[in-house]
Amino acid sequence: PDEVAPPLPAGSPVRGGVDIVESQSTCPFQAFARHRLQARGAEAAGAGLSVQERGIVLHRTLAAFWQDVRDHATLCALDAAALHASIERAVAAALMPYAARLETLPPPVAQAESTRLAATLHAWLTAIERERAPFTVARVETRMQLALGGLVLDFQVDRVDRLAAGGLAIIDYKSGSAWGPGQWFAERPVGTQVGLYALAQKAAAPDEPLSAALYAVLKAGAVRVCGLAAADGLVPKVKALPVKNVPLTAWEDIVPAWQVRY
Repeated sequence: PDEVAPPLPAGSPVRGGVDIVESQSTCPFQAFARHRLQARGAEAAGAGLSVQERGIVLHRTLAAFWQDVRDHATLCALDAAALHASIERAVAAALMPYAARLETLPPPVAQAESTRLAATLHAWLTAIERERAPFTVARVETRMQLALGGLVLDFQVDRVDRLAAGGLAIIDYKSGSAWGPGQWFAERPVGTQVGLYALAQKAAAPDEPLSAALYAVLKAGAVRVCGLAAADGLVPKVKALPVKNVPLTAWEDIVPAWQVRY
């Protein structure tokens, strides 16, 4: 029996990004099989885009939208027609790489992909983004690196906002479920993305304070946000510490807690 995998040399760049830490926390063998042996499960066949492709398209849609709109003030200034047009442009840009495949599908199936995406984005923008405190989108889909445990992780941060009240908000998009803050600091943490992104941001710009760490859950018919913020009122339904099941009482303890835990 060999229960310990051969170690990687310190400083090794590795593929897999955040999922390496998430998999290792969940099950070390899973992490070894997925990221050292490159084991993959077969995807179920079906009409339209796969689950993975839909996640990619969602990210591209949001990136295209915010590259156009840029900030909270501009979003709030859009009337219904202008908002609809901005969403349609973003959806069209995100689906463009899949145009040839979508043309081979029955028209109702192809149309359903864009209709679902547009409806989800509209619900998110009107229910959550417009209700936030003022912000400017500083970066979208940005490559960052983080030295962690002797390895160099490379990943893509979905979005970083600069808040008018001060500080940055780290945002990770989810097309499925998201773990709440109570699980981020567990003995075996899950939902590690925003924490790792925050550590990478802190390493890249130590003087820029973090003011919110958020998961944007964009599921068709059920959009919501979960996370933590430095103060009440920055993001709808996201409260400042103390929060139930989170073993911290002060916002200033969050980044140090991630540094110790991860």
